[in-house]
Amino acid sequence: MTILLSVLGIYLGTLLFFKGMGAMLRWYEVSNAPDFVPAGRLRHWARGALPFLREYLTTALIGVIWAVDMPWRLYRRMRPAPEVVPASPGVVPVVLVHGFSLTPWTLFFLWARLRARGLGPLHLLDYHPMLGDIDTFADQLAELVDRVAGSGPGAGPVDVVGQSMGGLIAARYMTRHPGRVRSLVAIGTPFRGTRLWAMSAGRCVVQMRPGGPFLREVLEHPAFPGATRVTCIASEFDQIVLPWRASRLEVTGVRNVDLTGLGHTALLFSPRVASETIAALQSGAGPPTPPPPPSAAEAGA
Repeated sequence: MTILLSVLGIYLGTLLFFKGMGAMLRWYEVSNAPDFVPAGRLRHWARGALPFLREYLTTALIGVIWAVDMPWRLYRRMRPAPEVVPASPGVVPVVLVHGFSLTPWTLFFLWARLRARGLGPLHLLDYHPMLGDIDTFADQLAELVDRVAGSGPGAGPVDVVGQSMGGLIAARYMTRHPGRVRSLVAIGTPFRGTRLWAMSAGRCVVQMRPGGPFLREVLEHPAFPGATRVTCIASEFDQIVLPWRASRLEVTGVRNVDLTGLGHTALLFSPRVASETIAALQSGAGPPTPPPPPSAAEAGA
């Protein structure tokens, strides 16, 4: 018991250190923006207390899910891929793509909300290796799409929900397979990169360097976004995508949803994000269901 408590204490303490560093880097970014008002810095810190706590707790929960899911994930990879019956005509599968270094079931809350609203069938992409490149991950997404929606002439479309780097995986896939994605919902996706790229490792992280060749190629490709309905969900309190507006796409036809009071990880557990995602996916079959107004907590009040 003592060892378990010691490990838990080390985990939570380490997490607090890194989240604190993230908050400081975000503050540096915000306080040096041209539109920042110096007189309001204490109010800004006060407004950020609850979002920081929410981000810390949700990241701790993600760590627990990761630890539970990782052994099962490795076991799944040693077994043959399960048989998947392609969706019937008129049925649009939904593929959920997690972010960097996470596992498929870190999207469980969002998956449960979509399932409760009858969307799908739902599928989770389990891409690997963790430090590989986004092009490889996009190829794995292509394989899954062909399995769940068919391949060749007449194959049906899919909807994709991408969290963080998962949105870039979907975007790369769209440049290679124009027309296959009906709707894309990108949650906290660094379409224009993040300045934190140099603080991590992996080829995929290098590809998220602001202004880098990978991002330029994707964003300038004529097939992206093409005819796909794209919804970008971003949050002012994002501590991973810096600056947070890099999660927006200033492209005609793209719907940008700007939230506040939510950190990068907290977006995964937000009822507002789930409602916006459901509305975006339902827009393919009819008028979207209006999302509920943000709660006082999510608005950072």
